[in-house]
Amino acid sequence: MYTMNPAVFILLIICAITIDAAFDANNPMRKTWWAKRIANDFYTAGRISARQIKYAQEDGFKSIISVINFTEPLTNGLEEFPTSTDCQEIAKNAGIRYEVVVPPSGNWKQDLEFVRLFTILADSLPKPLLVHCGVSYAATFSLLNYFANKYRNDSTFTPKVDGKTFFEIASMHGMNYNEPEFKQTVSLVTGEDISGNVAVPDIPMGQWWWPTWQIKPVYKNMFVAGQIHFTSLAGLNSTGFKSLINHRRGVTLSPNDPTPSQEEASLLNIRDQTGTYAEGGRQNITRLLATRIDPSRPNTYISNTSLVNYEARNQLEFGDDVGYNETMERQAVEAAGLKYYHHPTG
Repeated sequence: MYTMNPAVFILLIICAITIDAAFDANNPMRKTWWAKRIANDFYTAGRISARQIKYAQEDGFKSIISVINFTEPLTNGLEEFPTSTDCQEIAKNAGIRYEVVVPPSGNWKQDLEFVRLFTILADSLPKPLLVHCGVSYAATFSLLNYFANKYRNDSTFTPKVDGKTFFEIASMHGMNYNEPEFKQTVSLVTGEDISGNVAVPDIPMGQWWWPTWQIKPVYKNMFVAGQIHFTSLAGLNSTGFKSLINHRRGVTLSPNDPTPSQEEASLLNIRDQTGTYAEGGRQNITRLLATRIDPSRPNTYISNTSLVNYEARNQLEFGDDVGYNETMERQAVEAAGLKYYHHPTG
């Protein structure tokens, strides 16, 4: 057994799916564990990759709003983060709405016209809706202002977000808006005096975790996540994380029991939870063809050079030719300078 002192370690706990997705029947599924549920049908995220746009569609999202117009693409290893214009094209081909709305003044913190424009757009889009920005900070503020604006003008609207609730919800998701410019905006949107103390997150490391926006705060410096990408590990180290506990099963049941026990790895255009070893193996060609989400998708859905319209292996999420490979993740985590603890629970 191992013990950890949360005052010493900044800890990340990994499983296949996060708390939201495991216990909320309305929540999109394991491919989009990184989407933070702010309310039923409304979620936030940071800058999303081309893969994540496709994951969002496959997991049931109907629309995406970006509150930043990204004009420069980014590449992080195997992950591509397109411009907003390219995101719209990727989303269109995937079958999901993608819209961009930015503050006319350029200041998303204090722009009531932006609140109005966001409200009109959000009302018009099919749900579930994912709102994103760079690190989820502006997206969460925008979405909460939308809720507050709707509730002020319609007392039957849910969620019922007033000034107090606004900051409580933000705090629960690790977001701190306890600054005069934020409070002034919320005061104008809600019509309430918000000059006093408001709820703030109790996270000793402060906002340093925001670049790794996919994870979710639980208590102090403890966070949970679904299956992180290997490209995220360097960022975890640089933002101050010290330890990672992995709850996913290993390649075998134990060092003393060689029974194969790999979990599934998520694959583009392939249904989840079809069984790693069923019917000759989840990732053999016959099974892959039979478990496609949409057999009519073009091969370019996977990449411009793909010869098939499905993904057969996912190295980004430590996948091998069978499924999720815990050994690969262990090696990558340790190489990134984090302490690794394996505690399989399923």
